[in-house]
Amino acid sequence: MASKEKRNAPIAEELINEELKLQLQRREKDLEDLRLKMKYLQADFENYRKHVEKTRAEHEMCAAEAVLRDVLRVADELEAAQQRIKDSEEKKGIGMILGNLMKALERHGVRRIEATGKSDPFLHEAVLAVRSERGDGEILEELQKGYMVGTKVLRHSKVKVSKGPAKAGDGENHG
Repeated sequence: MASKEKRNAPIAEELINEELKLQLQRREKDLEDLRLKMKYLQADFENYRKHVEKTRAEHEMCAAEAVLRDVLRVADELEAAQQRIKDSEEKKGIGMILGNLMKALERHGVRRIEATGKSDPFLHEAVLAVRSERGDGEILEELQKGYMVGTKVLRHSKVKVSKGPAKAGDGENHG
């Protein structure tokens, strides 16, 4: 019987080796699946981190824009006060304060929107349209200054625009 066991020993050893190889292959596949899941989780986390950073930056920008709009209202009030004041020394003092305020805004990226030429709906708000010899949509007058920070409009320029020259039979020529 010992010789029969000796003959079956290599077969049993081969079966054990095959089983171990199969287990090893399954473990290697499980390990590769876990590595792949880990890569996806890392990518998801990186995307989440970028999203949170972008959202935070947008919130900060919105808060900064609100403050800048408030400061622009103060600048408008100073400008209106400067125009109403008769005393030249007071007028000069308010002008200096207004100048310093505008320089501070410029340091933070705020710049004035030009209100000349053709009206641009992305930059200008046409609040009044009148007939004139100028072309249709041409800015005739700036009623309130507009400002931008970066590429974002803080406040549109409020403008009076031309509707073009009066046409024959147009009721606007009779006065």
